[in-house]
Amino acid sequence: MYLQFNPRENLYHGTIDIYSKVFLDHGIRIITRQNGRVDFGAGFYLSVGNFKQAAVWARQKAEFPVYIEEVLDLNGVTRRDFYAMSQDFKPKVLVYKIKDIATWQQLNKKEFTVDNAEWKDYVWNWRNANPIPNQEFDWVFGPLADNKLDGRPNEIFGKSSCNQLSVHTSRAIDLLEIVDCREV
Repeated sequence: MYLQFNPRENLYHGTIDIYSKVFLDHGIRIITRQNGRVDFGAGFYLSVGNFKQAAVWARQKAEFPVYIEEVLDLNGVTRRDFYAMSQDFKPKVLVYKIKDIATWQQLNKKEFTVDNAEWKDYVWNWRNANPIPNQEFDWVFGPLADNKLDGRPNEIFGKSSCNQLSVHTSRAIDLLEIVDCREV
């Protein structure tokens, strides 16, 4: 597997309608999970040029919705309201573009093109971080890791034909422009 980041491609974020409304109304929010368990740290995750991958994520989120208080508070949705509505959530894919590619490429970034030992160590360290350290990059791109959350770094592999871009800072978020919201 070899990946190359193309900043001209569409960026896709799979979610559910209740969260897509928050992102449309209030912009992107980055939430730090308490126990790590994310490949590149706390961030807003997108696929680059892979709508199908984001659609799969959106469907999974609709089937197994997760209440994220910091995001839903922005639209006044309580935990009780969220779970009362959970049977009716619709999968959505938000489509973004990078507004200024030259500025984007100047940000502090980390790019992985293959699921090599460096990538495996990076993913393993973030998945097991506790407490969560500060992120040193504005954005990180690389292979989407399989679902092995435990074990040793050498047991983590990239999923064929899947990638991920994690956006970590307001500088990077400010360069993203939403261009569409699609139900899948």
